[in-house]
Amino acid sequence: SGEIRRCPTRLSYELKWCNSGEILSGLRKGINILMETSFKLKTDKSHQPLMCVTATSGQGKTDTLQHVRDDADMQQTIIDIINTSLVERRSPLRCKFCVPVFATFGQGTEFDPIVEGPFVAAALINRLLCDYLGVSFRASRTRRFQELELRDLTTMIRRRTAKDRGCQENEVCVVILVDELRKLRTGGSEHMR
Repeated sequence: SGEIRRCPTRLSYELKWCNSGEILSGLRKGINILMETSFKLKTDKSHQPLMCVTATSGQGKTDTLQHVRDDADMQQTIIDIINTSLVERRSPLRCKFCVPVFATFGQGTEFDPIVEGPFVAAALINRLLCDYLGVSFRASRTRRFQELELRDLTTMIRRRTAKDRGCQENEVCVVILVDELRKLRTGGSEHMR
């Protein structure tokens, strides 16, 4: 009948593939900056390398993060960029496996009763662990993670992946993808380590 019907899922899918080159370009730039920074600075306990996807509402941030999480080629690209950077720095380390974990604080998700101060880190760890294990998120579990730090979670993921894949822990790269990062920033991300 000539009428155009809108399908948000299809539009989102098409936008992801249209923007695939831009996603790869941004990913390369961001990882290179992180690798450069990590090797130039003496990292201490407060240094948290973080790459953010920023845009106004409706521009595809969530889709971009999901694409990085779900696409094997994108994960291989992360491994390749990291390894190229390590070779350039003459580091004996190599990344063999990329483990992306995703958390969202966006609309349509169950919210934690307290998302301020140290509870923000616990809420993030709860969401990331649920994603990694493939179980449903429940906000009521958040208080159980108050004593953990983000590095505890990434260490556990690296150890478990290394054991399952038969490699060394330092050969596993954990990529943390957080949607609605501004809620973490306003909620007290200084408590995350």
